[in-house]
Amino acid sequence: MDTSGNQWNIFEAPFGQPNPYAIRVGQDTLINGVEYHKLLRSINGEEPWTFNGALIREDRTQKVFYRNSFSEELIYDFNLVINDTAFFENENLAYPGSSEECFLTNVEETLTQRNIQIYPNPVSDELKITDEDQQLVSYNLLELTGKLIKGESINLTDQTITLEEVQPGMYLLMLRTKTGEKFARKILKQ
Repeated sequence: MDTSGNQWNIFEAPFGQPNPYAIRVGQDTLINGVEYHKLLRSINGEEPWTFNGALIREDRTQKVFYRNSFSEELIYDFNLVINDTAFFENENLAYPGSSEECFLTNVEETLTQRNIQIYPNPVSDELKITDEDQQLVSYNLLELTGKLIKGESINLTDQTITLEEVQPGMYLLMLRTKTGEKFARKILKQ
């Protein structure tokens, strides 16, 4: 089996149990006249590489699809640009297993232009949001999986979010403005 190709080293910790593995794109295969690339998996990133039926393909519109023995799903669209809503198509959720809060934005530039500051980051116990023009109406703090940790309305120039009970790790802070715009910022809780 040809195991040359790009390799992604992945570390998951579901339920606190570490689960490191690696994935490589393997040899091509045809299914109903459509070319797919086999996804090979290894526990330690070295031999042996195994194929468990997972496939990936990119179509001529630059969309990437994942296929297993049950279904095929769109997993990425290379046509997306800054400010596109990545997970909706015609008001419907395009990626049914994903959070409705996923989108692409150039956050740092946009927040600076709007006189919005988020600090400190990394944070220990209290995260502060300063919104000089009071444009923000709410925030949500999410795990990277999309699970909501906490959220509330914002109606002050200076908002403090208490994170004492939040476990250390990486989170997404989702901000919503009065005009309905959404912004996300990665937050590291120490």
